[in-house]
Amino acid sequence: NRQGTPAADFKVIDNRGKATTLYGEAKAGQCRLVVFYDPECSHCHEIIEELKQLDVLNYAVEAGLVKVMAVYADGDSEVWKLARDSMPENWLNCMSPGGEIVEKDTYSLPAMPVIYLIAPDNSVILKDPTLPLLADWLYNEMSAE
Repeated sequence: NRQGTPAADFKVIDNRGKATTLYGEAKAGQCRLVVFYDPECSHCHEIIEELKQLDVLNYAVEAGLVKVMAVYADGDSEVWKLARDSMPENWLNCMSPGGEIVEKDTYSLPAMPVIYLIAPDNSVILKDPTLPLLADWLYNEMSAE
C-alpha cells in the first residue's frame, strides 16, 4: 500500500449495516480518503475534528470529488456501536467485520489514525499525509478541474 501502488481492497460494514468494500465505493473520477481510526483513541478524535474543519476537504466532499471513509479496523462491534454516529453525515463510517483488516494485516496500522488518499483507479496517492499536505493536494487537484 505504498504511494503509486494499488491499494489493497477490504470489506467493511457501514453504520446502517450495509456491507461494501473499498473498491466498491469507487465512483468514476472520485477519490476516497480512508481514515483508519479507533473510537477510543483521543488522538484520532483530534485529527478527525481537524479533518471536519478542513474547508477544502468539505468542498471536495460536497462536490463529489472525494468520499471520506472512516474505518474502524479492529472490528469490536460493541466499541464501534458507541461511536458509529460520531462522523459527519456525508462521510461513510464503517468497521472491518471481525477485524479482518488487522487480522489479515491488510494495512500497516502502527498508530492511529492512519490516512490514505486513494485514486479513482484504486492506486495510493498519499499515505499518511500531514493535514497541510492533504489540503494542498486537494486544493491543487480542484484548481486543475
